[in-house]
Amino acid sequence: MVTSAIEVCRIFVKNTRFNWVRQLLANQLRHSTDLQVTWKVDHQGRSYLEIYDPTTATRNHFDSEAAARIWLEKRHHI
Repeated sequence: MVTSAIEVCRIFVKNTRFNWVRQLLANQLRHSTDLQVTWKVDHQGRSYLEIYDPTTATRNHFDSEAAARIWLEKRHHI
């Protein structure tokens, strides 16, 4: 299969744009100080809330939203 020069340029531009956007998003996520909140399920099927704090690189786990809110309030007032 012979690929024309125009097709090679089109592929290059497409991949370059994708890489640029991907790199931009990765940089934003890496430098964000916002808490990352995720509902997860453990190996026994129980749901729990995980809150990752990028400023301290800690993960906190909670059984309920109420427990997470209490932690957030205490964290905010420190």
